[in-house]
Amino acid sequence: MSELHRNPYAAPAAALERPRAALLPARRPITAWLVQLLSVVVCGLSVTGLWGLTVHLVQNPQFEWAVAPAFFEYAFRLGFVACAVGALVGTQRRAAYGRWSGLLLLAGVVVLIGYLKFGGHVSSSSTSYWRLAPTTDDSAEAVGIVLLFCILACWAYAFGFSAKARKFFCVAPVAESTNAR
Repeated sequence: MSELHRNPYAAPAAALERPRAALLPARRPITAWLVQLLSVVVCGLSVTGLWGLTVHLVQNPQFEWAVAPAFFEYAFRLGFVACAVGALVGTQRRAAYGRWSGLLLLAGVVVLIGYLKFGGHVSSSSTSYWRLAPTTDDSAEAVGIVLLFCILACWAYAFGFSAKARKFFCVAPVAESTNAR
């Protein structure tokens, strides 16, 4: 290498180039792939639900008594679509907003599961899920829900806060110039 391209402030025995491992970006963790898959599924289902809700409201104009619940359902589904698109695009671009959109999407999934299990009267029994009933069905269901929430919490940690995730979502440093000015 000629003296024109050598950094005059570098140590004499210093390497002129960075090691190849420092130039390669971090591999995409499996949690990022799973969040991208979840965002595609959530986006598709939410858009389908928005379409069905719109068709129902257009065909039934006398549906005035439920204006506020319909508004909140629209807002919730549009928020899910926005988080899903933000997570998908941001994770693909390795942007910081992709990390936070993905975490918001996972939190929305936890809230949705919690609402479906605890908010409505969907269960077959009137006992609480958190009080382990003497029957095997209720106990197994309570353990399954707690296990599901623990798995989702581990997934959220691995996607947003683990060392692999921080390395994946960090902005690549600008290459140093070796030209003397």
